[in-house]
Amino acid sequence: MLILRLGIVLLIIAMFLPSSAEEKQQVYRGVSNAVDNVQTFCVRNAAFCDSVGTVASALADRAYYGAQMVYDAAIGAPQQDRGGWNGERPYPSQIERSSRRDEGRARTQPARSTDTLRREDLAPAWRGPGAS
Repeated sequence: MLILRLGIVLLIIAMFLPSSAEEKQQVYRGVSNAVDNVQTFCVRNAAFCDSVGTVASALADRAYYGAQMVYDAAIGAPQQDRGGWNGERPYPSQIERSSRRDEGRARTQPARSTDTLRREDLAPAWRGPGAS
């Protein structure tokens, strides 16, 4: 059955392959025009690309806040009022990447040190013979 399916797929691919040099040139021109149209789409439709960029930015912001809430729930962090949607806090797209990275570091660090070791605890208690 697999061989039959593979044969049908190869037959369909062979039907679309050009059979002469003239058809080959037509295929290359068509592909070239399609690539050119895709590359210059935003030049021709600037308003559309701007609105799509705004929507994509809003979706990315929502995904960022959603992922942060899931992360906080997974690590058991206390719930914080993040604001953002009501204008109290800017969207992530309005924050510089470096400040977002620093904010993440500050949030994951504990409020006070949990290190209970003293210097004496860290020093080795015994050294073998010949150790200086």
